[in-house]
Amino acid sequence: MKLFGEPFHYTEQQCTQELAELFETSPHVRNLLQAIYALNPKALKGGITCRTCAGTVQANRRGYYSVPYKRVVLCADNIRSKEQLEQTLMHELVHAFDNTRKGKFQSMCHLIACGEVRASALGK
Repeated sequence: MKLFGEPFHYTEQQCTQELAELFETSPHVRNLLQAIYALNPKALKGGITCRTCAGTVQANRRGYYSVPYKRVVLCADNIRSKEQLEQTLMHELVHAFDNTRKGKFQSMCHLIACGEVRASALGK
């Protein structure tokens, strides 16, 4: 039972269901995924998943892109709405996109700065 005033958050199952729907209904998500896969079909070989992040180093985040594992993880326990889920997914997909084209930047600082600006703007 949810107590009055207790914040809503997604379960992994709810997050996964909403994520599947976003893949089908969000033109922004579809377009960015197409761009990522056009650059590198293995760019997201680790997938896009929903997980509980409580108790991990990612506990205060809504999601993250893991470069070594080439995956996006959405922190279900920190996501409160479908809108937040889409914003977070878009933000992390921008990081995945930038990682696939990292050779096109002059420096790592340029890559990170441009990526954060773009991810923040597109994730809203």
